[in-house]
Amino acid sequence: MPSHSQRIIGVILVSVGLIILLARVFDIYVWLICWPVSLILVGVWLLFRPQLVLYGKPVTLHFLGEIKRIGNWKVKDEEIWLFVGDVEIDLSQADIPPGLTTIRIYGFVGEVELLAPQDVGVLVSSTAFLTDGKLWGMKQERFFSRLDKSNTIYKTAERKVLLDTYFFVTDLDVSQVNDFSSDQPMESSIG
Repeated sequence: MPSHSQRIIGVILVSVGLIILLARVFDIYVWLICWPVSLILVGVWLLFRPQLVLYGKPVTLHFLGEIKRIGNWKVKDEEIWLFVGDVEIDLSQADIPPGLTTIRIYGFVGEVELLAPQDVGVLVSSTAFLTDGKLWGMKQERFFSRLDKSNTIYKTAERKVLLDTYFFVTDLDVSQVNDFSSDQPMESSIG
């Protein structure tokens, strides 16, 4: 059974196809109608979107650009919305609370980098038309399908981070900081 996001993408693709087909059959210049309607829909979404966010959950909105969370910062549930851009999240020096912290990123085209300490469980979930990823050193590619991968300690870790991304096209790079006090190589598997 397809996931909720796959159904949404499917409905959008079928709708766009039907609109283009009907425009051809009835000789209608569809973009004269669709362009203003899409601007109205985006405007309505921008007006009402903050009311849909759960109370206390920060939302970052950027049309274009780069978003960085690096250095010593307090990690908490967050939503990031951008059209085209890059997101860099470095948890190596961050204050990560116990339990599950969710970072959701929505965009059209973007690159997302996540660097986490070894003792943090990480689950990556990406829904996109095209996902090109390097997760813990392993190449992952998905075309019109969901990508769900976690590190080996995710289920048992005290501190967990869920990186949940929704893009049309995305490039993911997820890695963990090597523990230099240990002589053993980092263990991580995708599963």
